[in-house]
Amino acid sequence: MRSANAARDVKEMTSPAPKNTIGWDDLLKTDYPPATQIDDLSRDLLAISSSLTPMAVDHIFYHHFLDDRLQRELRRLRRRHLGTKEPNPHLGLSETAAALQLAGDYLKESTRDLQEQAKRTADRKMMELEAALGEARRDGTPEALERVARLLRRPPKPRRRREEVRLDELARQIPADRLSLTFALLHGTPVLPPGLSPWDVDGEELLFGLDREPSVPAGMACELTEDAGLLFTVYSARIPKLKTVYRRAVEYHHRVVSLGTEPPTYSPGGSVAAAYAEGPGLPRITIETRRAADFAWPLPDVVDGIFRAARQNFAHLLYDGGRKGRDTRFAIRVWTVALLSDLAGMSRREAINLWNERRAPRGLSYKHAPGVASPGEIRFQQDYV
Repeated sequence: MRSANAARDVKEMTSPAPKNTIGWDDLLKTDYPPATQIDDLSRDLLAISSSLTPMAVDHIFYHHFLDDRLQRELRRLRRRHLGTKEPNPHLGLSETAAALQLAGDYLKESTRDLQEQAKRTADRKMMELEAALGEARRDGTPEALERVARLLRRPPKPRRRREEVRLDELARQIPADRLSLTFALLHGTPVLPPGLSPWDVDGEELLFGLDREPSVPAGMACELTEDAGLLFTVYSARIPKLKTVYRRAVEYHHRVVSLGTEPPTYSPGGSVAAAYAEGPGLPRITIETRRAADFAWPLPDVVDGIFRAARQNFAHLLYDGGRKGRDTRFAIRVWTVALLSDLAGMSRREAINLWNERRAPRGLSYKHAPGVASPGEIRFQQDYV
């Protein structure tokens, strides 16, 4: 049965791909067996390997194929949202980039329409307000004053759906890019780490001279909490210190909140808390900072010292604790062969041969030789641990 499944998967993977177009229907896959998913993801990641890190590769493969808690939660939300048990249809990673481009083009067009509609609505509201103010000045009746108050009153914010709230929570816990979680919910696409946009789908200039959010190293994420503190999520043991990233994040949020250029204030006040957490998502260390009553931020040395202590205690529990450094393309090779053999019903030798025939760039093939254990299988086993 296993060899039959493997043969079927190889046949599906080696069959000619349909001609790709930019239409929505042509991007969608209704039949997407695991072996094809693994092979497609490997192909797409190799194509953009120069913009990836080994940590990003681990993040994408792990959450898409091995994070059962996350995938169960996405299936549960999908049933609530779509009324179906499985994602239907599917998108691959390269198809997601095309879909994002289509969505961006549609968003630009709809934004222009909304801006024109908003201007017309604002002009109409202003005329109504001026008329109501004139009536209130002339008559001064309670009805006229109530009309003015009603026009000045802000409409209530729409309540966010439960699915949106839960996706935000998952994005913080994993951590993950929020938009990629939405695509994972609707179309079963891989979940991307925060800050990763390898196709530059959002490269437009910012309006009104706003600053772009500070970049953070691969293996961590940063967000502003509801009480105006900063929450750092670190899931890699290779993040050595937090001081520089902390300063950048504080300066950015200080400018956004105050719209001023004066430097932020640091003091021994405020609070810093460190914690270790597991799933859904990779094991991680969280560092949460809260400002003092005078809005001064905790000292960078204090924040970095608490992070170093937490890292010393918990780094060995993180997914890459004690692991040797790997090149990005080698990480893609190991994940592809391991998942083909563990999830797609292939033997190690079949998976290695498939990698060599279909995906291996120059210098990344596993050496093959007849025998009980070929050099390629031995090399893979050394990479796999």
